[in-house]
Amino acid sequence: MSFGVAITYHYVQSREWDPRGTRPLWRDEFEAQLDWLEEHFAIVTPTEFLAGLEAGWTDPRPAALLTFDDGTRDHAEVVAPLLEARGLRGVFFVIAGATLDGVLPVTHAVHWLLGEDEAELWRECEEWAHAAGGVDLGAAEDAARVYHYEDSTLRGRVKFALNRALGPHHTEALVAELLRRRGADPAALAAEWFFDRDALRRLAAAGHAIGGHGVTHRSTQQLGAAGTLAEIDASLDRLTEASGAPIEWYTLPFGGNETPPAVAAQIDAHYQQRGIRGVPTTTHGVIEPGSSSLALPRVDTALLPPRHPAPDVVARAISRTASEEAQ
Repeated sequence: MSFGVAITYHYVQSREWDPRGTRPLWRDEFEAQLDWLEEHFAIVTPTEFLAGLEAGWTDPRPAALLTFDDGTRDHAEVVAPLLEARGLRGVFFVIAGATLDGVLPVTHAVHWLLGEDEAELWRECEEWAHAAGGVDLGAAEDAARVYHYEDSTLRGRVKFALNRALGPHHTEALVAELLRRRGADPAALAAEWFFDRDALRRLAAAGHAIGGHGVTHRSTQQLGAAGTLAEIDASLDRLTEASGAPIEWYTLPFGGNETPPAVAAQIDAHYQQRGIRGVPTTTHGVIEPGSSSLALPRVDTALLPPRHPAPDVVARAISRTASEEAQ
């Protein structure tokens, strides 16, 4: 086999669900995508994927690894039954604070808030920042660079301000105020949007891999090196105890792509100390044989059929494997 690919999933929902400010893949689209993946790839278990990276591929088709970020309720209630009916398994990256403590992460509060009028939301952010003494919400060009895939400039600015530009204290204060103005209960939203400890155990018992994804889902830029390492430890310790399974996978919130090299080196060393073997990122691309399992690129589900034709890098992986088979 010449290539492998890891697919990134977030929300996978039935169409009757109110998406608010999320951009879910609908259940019927997910099933159609699994059909397409099974036609062109060998969808392998997380253990098989790591073994293939270390020892070489044995299947003539390229491998596909299914990864699901955040631990949202739909992963347990929509995704897992569909995978298990096909005999498939994936990696579920769980935000420990949401699943184990019922704390709504800022990122997902922002998703809920983005179901409101974006212009009004941004105006409120600016007013709050001014009242707080001129707090910096981040530059428009930085927001456009990080959230280049968003279909709205204001959506990208709101996400950048609340996920990246503000420090944790300011972020939490502003998000709490925005939710309060709309009568939203963060604890109730966390219970509605995230699966719980029992569902976590069921996923592990069914043979899915559980991965760490932080406790708070704060970015490395917000946490710094020490804070990131502390979250890795807390996430792994708590998820291991709660799931009853060893944790060999981790992915940093927001991918960690902008982490300074010196900090990234500390994190990689810490992964190895903690027995982490697989680390997907948010870098777009396919995985070459022999690639480091601590820096695995991924392809977002929205870039694949049925929503879009496979991007060139994935199409080349498929066509290259086909041509090798013909030789």
